[in-house]
Amino acid sequence: MNAIVPETLQILGELGFNDTEALVYCELLRNPGATGYRVAQSLGKAQASAYAALAALETKGAVMYDDSETRAYRAVPPSELLGRLRKKFDFHFDRAAQLLESVEAPTGDTRIYQLRNLEQVYERARTMLREARETVVFELFPGPLEELKEDLKAARDRGVKVAGMVLRPEDAIEGVNCTVSRRGDWLLETWPGQQVILVIDASEFLVALIAAGGQVSHGVWTANGYLALLFGNGIVSDVVLHGSPYMDEIGGSPNRFLFDNLPPGYRAMLDEAPAPAPAARSRKG
Repeated sequence: MNAIVPETLQILGELGFNDTEALVYCELLRNPGATGYRVAQSLGKAQASAYAALAALETKGAVMYDDSETRAYRAVPPSELLGRLRKKFDFHFDRAAQLLESVEAPTGDTRIYQLRNLEQVYERARTMLREARETVVFELFPGPLEELKEDLKAARDRGVKVAGMVLRPEDAIEGVNCTVSRRGDWLLETWPGQQVILVIDASEFLVALIAAGGQVSHGVWTANGYLALLFGNGIVSDVVLHGSPYMDEIGGSPNRFLFDNLPPGYRAMLDEAPAPAPAARSRKG
C-alpha cells in the first residue's frame, strides 16, 4: 500500500483541508469503501474526529458514501476534486480582483516601502513591467534576469522602450537594448548577492539584493516621482557609461577616477559581503 507522503497533506492544507481531513481523504483513496470506524482505526484517530472529518469532506464534495446501514465512504477521484476546486478558486480570484480594485486607494502614495520576500520582489517587478507605459530601464544580475526575461519581452512587444545593463554577453535579450557591463565578471565575483534594479517611466523604482539561499537582504519600492526621476537618471547614466569607450578611459571605475578610491560605504559593503548568491529563482524552474 502506498504511503501518504507528508507533502501531500501539506498541499491539501493549502487547498483548505485541515490535517485530519487530508489524512482521511488520502486514506479513502487507498481504501475505497471503508467505514468511518475503519478509517479511524487505520489512522489511529478517535472515531469522533474521523466522523467530523468525513462530515467536512462531504460538505467539500471530496467524498461519496453508500446508503447502507453501515455507511461506507469513497474518495472523489483527485482529478474531479481538483477540477472543481480550480473552478472555485478562479471564480473567487476574479471576484476578489473586482472587489479589491473598488476599494484600492488612488495613486499618489510617495512612501518608500520595504520588500523582504523573494516572491514579493518578483511579483512587484512583474506588475511594474506590465503597467509600464513608455520606458523601462534596468540593471539585472543573471538570476533575476532569467526570472523577469519574459516580462521584459512582453513590455517590449507592447511598444515600451526597454533598455538596461546585463553582466554577461549571453544575457542579452533579442530586441531589447542591452548593454553588457564592462565589470560584469568583477561584479559576479564580489557583489554580495544577485541584484535587481528596475525603473519604470521615471515614475517608480524597485531595488533588491538577493542573498544566498534566496533571502532578500535589501529591497525597496516606491512610486515617489521625484526619487524615481533622480534614481532613474543615475541608472540611465550608468547604462550609457558602460556602453561607452569612456569607461575604459577612466579605468573602469568612476569612483576611483574622481576620488582615487572607492567611498567608505562602498568599501564597507564589499568588505562585509558574504559569498556571492547563486542565480536566485522563485516559483518557476
